[in-house]
This record gives sequence, structure tokens and C-alpha cells, in this order.
Amino acid sequence: MPLKDIVRGKVVSCRPDNTILEAAEVMKRNDVGCLLVIQDDKPEGVLTDRDIVLRCIAGHIAPEAPVIDIMTRGVASVTVDDGIQDVINLMRAKEIRRVPVLEKDGRVIGLVSFGDIVGLLAKELGDLSAATPVRASRAA
Repeated sequence: MPLKDIVRGKVVSCRPDNTILEAAEVMKRNDVGCLLVIQDDKPEGVLTDRDIVLRCIAGHIAPEAPVIDIMTRGVASVTVDDGIQDVINLMRAKEIRRVPVLEKDGRVIGLVSFGDIVGLLAKELGDLSAATPVRASRAA
């Protein structure tokens, strides 16, 4: 199944020059734990609530500092034509739980999460179970 069939359309994002406090407020307002850091419609990094706790609060960086100071750079991504297995392989290899989905020109169109994939696979298994008749097995 191509990602275009499951990708979430709304990408919650910020810019690298936003303050950490502004980014935290965006997370709270949108009830998310991850922001894509986007510059010129291209992903520059990812900022998670965990980054804010470990790198800002525990790392003694002021909340007025720019997001670029604590974001994770080098965003691993997939394209809209990739499949679920491509995302699973990337998540496993990079030990990540969220992956931006890009158009072929590099523009971000969505985000797919570990939870999205688990939900899709659970639905597929449920559909398969409902479509498969239960047969009594014979004792050996």
C-alpha cells in the first residue's frame, strides 16, 4: 500500500528561527509531541517534546533560544510513492517513530508515525480475519 493512502495531511511545523518556547506552544495547541522544522517548504529537522526536555530544560538552554539549537538535523524521510515496508525498514534502521513523507520535489506533504502503521496493520488483520471463514479442525 502506498503512503499516499495513509499519510496525515496536516503537518504541524515550525521554522528553525522560532524560539523553543514558541515551538512548545505550537505542540501544546495542536496536541502533538513532534514538529517538523521546515525552511522553504523543505524539512531541515525534527523537534520532539523529548528534545525540549533533554536538550533545553536538562541541558540548561534558555527557552528563548532558537529551535535550530536543539532540533535533530538530517531528517530521514520517504516519498509519497514508497510503501509501508519502506517506512518500517527506515524506522527500524534509524530507531525513529515518525517519518516525514515528501513529494518527489522534496516538499513535505505529511507525517507517518509508528502508531499510524500499527493502526493500519491492525485494521488489515481485522479485515482479513473477518473475511476468512473459521473451520473446525480435526484432531490428529
